[in-house]
Amino acid sequence: GGTRRRHRHLVDCLAMLRATCARLAAHLEGLAVFTRGMAATSGAEGTAETQAIWQGRHAPWTPTSKLTKRKHLTKRSQYMMETLSRELEQQSHAQKFPEFRAGDILECTVTVPENRRRTSVVKGLCIAKNNAGWNTSFTIRNIVGNIPIERSYPLHSPNLVDLKVVGSKRVRRAKLYYLRDLGNKFSRV
Repeated sequence: GGTRRRHRHLVDCLAMLRATCARLAAHLEGLAVFTRGMAATSGAEGTAETQAIWQGRHAPWTPTSKLTKRKHLTKRSQYMMETLSRELEQQSHAQKFPEFRAGDILECTVTVPENRRRTSVVKGLCIAKNNAGWNTSFTIRNIVGNIPIERSYPLHSPNLVDLKVVGSKRVRRAKLYYLRDLGNKFSRV
């Protein structure tokens, strides 16, 4: 069984090597025709023979002046999204919220779209703040009737009406996820 597998593997490798050599030979032949055409025209576009070989594709060597700038679509769209988020972030700074960090006790006034846009006040301990520019969000934890409740809010959400820092606890971490494993009294506000 093992010998046959090795033999099959060697046959496959040999076939791949032959195909690669054939492609390389064709490439070198095209390169030779291309350089002959470039030398014959002394820097012009090239002969009809050369153009027939490459048929609109870039040659292995293209003069820098003939190169067109090629950038991946993802890079262009990423740049546009970054620009838009920067603009939105600058516009949203009209609505100023106080500086806060993990360990602060926050009081958020939030409009609830599902409840006919009524406002509700949520109070809790900030256990995490994810700074991501326009997508900055924070997580609040509180204990209501012996049931722990965690809610995450985007900082630049139109549903976030007001944000107040009521107090703060002394913490030595940026993320307070360990409070989930401790007793309820540590998260109660």
